[in-house]
Amino acid sequence: MGDPRGTPCRAAALSPAELGERAGAVAALLEALADPRRLAIACLVAEGRYSLAEFVAKLDIDRSTLSEELALLQELGVVEPCRISRRISYGLAATGPGQLAAAICALFCAASGP
Repeated sequence: MGDPRGTPCRAAALSPAELGERAGAVAALLEALADPRRLAIACLVAEGRYSLAEFVAKLDIDRSTLSEELALLQELGVVEPCRISRRISYGLAATGPGQLAAAICALFCAASGP
């Protein structure tokens, strides 16, 4: 059965092993984005590039913890670094994980608080 919005779901065409592997990868991504710091980082880069100093100021997080979080998000394909001269900034990756993070952030920003 396809997606109600008209985008066909191809899960039925996958072997059980492929389906399990892909589901595991998405579950790992969702688990990583369930962390409030990582979600905040993803939401910031969904709006533009940030340097380490800009992240630290915006998130009130130490550089060591930030570096660990960015490394994990980069490994998962959510963020990508860009070096310009001696400055490194991070932006949203143009991959499936980056697109999923952007969609989650759009929902997060659109949600009305209590």
